[in-house]
Amino acid sequence: MIGRLARGLRRFSAEVLEGVRIALTSMAGNHLRSFLTTLGIVIGVMTVIAIVGIIQGLNESFAAQIGNLGSHTLYVDKWQWISDDDNWWAMRNRQNMGRRELEAIQREAVHAVAVAPQARVRASVKAGDEELARTMVVGTSDQNLATGGGSIAAGRYLGGPDVELSRSVAVLGAGVADKLFPGVPLDAVVGKRVRIKEDPYTVIGVLARRGRM
Repeated sequence: MIGRLARGLRRFSAEVLEGVRIALTSMAGNHLRSFLTTLGIVIGVMTVIAIVGIIQGLNESFAAQIGNLGSHTLYVDKWQWISDDDNWWAMRNRQNMGRRELEAIQREAVHAVAVAPQARVRASVKAGDEELARTMVVGTSDQNLATGGGSIAAGRYLGGPDVELSRSVAVLGAGVADKLFPGVPLDAVVGKRVRIKEDPYTVIGVLARRGRM
């Protein structure tokens, strides 16, 4: 029994060695084919690694941009964030949200840390000879910084008296401040005047940079 097993092992070893010898002989006789085969395998592996790396980078970038919206923030709107022609008309016919809905949310959302309204419009913003057309302008309250995340780089954010007295004050994004006041430090932008839809506003603060989506 032992002798038969030993003979089987020797035969198996001989066949393996013969296969390796044939493979090496074939590779030695076909250098170009071997090189191209190896190159193809290397390119394939590198391509897969590159695709995986790109996908991971996109996922991390998207997660970071979504985090800028506020990781614990719930947005309520009459419009879906992503819509198509099939449901656009249905959403268009919905009633606009206003003060009544805001007060209802403030009253009923007892676990909310802060509630802030947002009225968005595209408008021109000017400062001296500089002008930014179709800039996103957001009308909101002093609670918006708590709901939307972010921080102040210079000056201050809206306060309760600003909202209650309807003061003509504005907080600029860092990118907007750079373009309206080129070369001016953010601290020096505070106190300057801008015009939004030709109406004058005093800059009371500049937001910290958050990147773009």
